Amino acid sequence: MINRQTFIDEIAFSFQIAPVCGLIGPRQCGKTTIAKEIASQFLGEVHHFDLEDDRDQNKMLEPLLILENLEGLIVIDEIHHAPNLFKILRVLVDQKKNRKFLVLGSASGELLKQTSETLAGRINFVEMMPFGLKEVDFSLLLHIRGGYPLSFLARSERVSVGWRKAYIKGSLVAVGANESVVPASDLQDAMRRIKQLEGALGRKTLENEILKEAVDFAKAKKWIARSPVLPGDEQ
Repeated sequence: MINRQTFIDEIAFSFQIAPVCGLIGPRQCGKTTIAKEIASQFLGEVHHFDLEDDRDQNKMLEPLLILENLEGLIVIDEIHHAPNLFKILRVLVDQKKNRKFLVLGSASGELLKQTSETLAGRINFVEMMPFGLKEVDFSLLLHIRGGYPLSFLARSERVSVGWRKAYIKGSLVAVGANESVVPASDLQDAMRRIKQLEGALGRKTLENEILKEAVDFAKAKKWIARSPVLPGDEQ
């Protein structure tokens, strides 16, 4: 079972602070899924725009005309494809109508700079990460497949490996094109966790801990059938 309620609660609280919530994080970490869950719980009208969809991109050629008369929750996915929208959002927010904006995007330095300058005092950020240990029941699988939802939830190990290879390849292409792939804060957080883990393990290696967890889990699930074929094995 995957429990991402923490992010849903953070977004709900964010709307108490500011009319715009910026849900940011690396590609494929689950931002769109969380936005759909928020939308399903919202009491009122919901409008969704995906700026990787050509139809929605065309609508945003005249964003003020499209958005000005909308109320309720307005979700704008992949907003980093249209940074000019932030000035429009400022105008719309200052009209003080009954609406909230949930904008989703990768946490590039340029995006954060633009939003902070244009929507100062009007936006609050929620930074989202892939699955963590507190969100999943089976932490060994998290160590093996990683926390990205499409990899972790893949129907087979082969599919999971294929997805990770494709993700890495796409990231390398993005790096070559000078695109933002992983926010610096993500990298710093990962390095901090690695150091904490190394300190907690002492002489034990991470591999030994994973192996021990795998054996314990297998025994609990009766995936290991013990046979008295070795000296010392109990009947």
